[in-house]
Amino acid sequence: MQASAANLTERDMRDISDFFAAQRLPSVTYQVDSAKAALGQNKAAEFGCVKCHLADRNATSVVPRLAGQAFGYSLAQLRAFAAGRRLHGVGSDAAPAFSLNGADMEDLANYFAQLK
Repeated sequence: MQASAANLTERDMRDISDFFAAQRLPSVTYQVDSAKAALGQNKAAEFGCVKCHLADRNATSVVPRLAGQAFGYSLAQLRAFAAGRRLHGVGSDAAPAFSLNGADMEDLANYFAQLK
């Protein structure tokens, strides 16, 4: 990326930034289960996801967006956290340890998928 960006002017960078800022999130093709999404909302509140992912679950400069993520992607990441294949934050940004069962993971993935 550095080599590609090295020759960009200030105007080029602003144009590229404007282009990406104008893009819309893709719509969810997964049919969200509203009952599971409601359970997921409760689970997210229990775990305090808002502390890092903010109330609208959108990204910050260091914390990824949860809102509108594809069901399958969120589910895969939650499974990776549970299996220890992926860290849930690092250093001072590390998330507290938590335990999720398969139903919790599906509920959270449904909840994140329906957020805009």
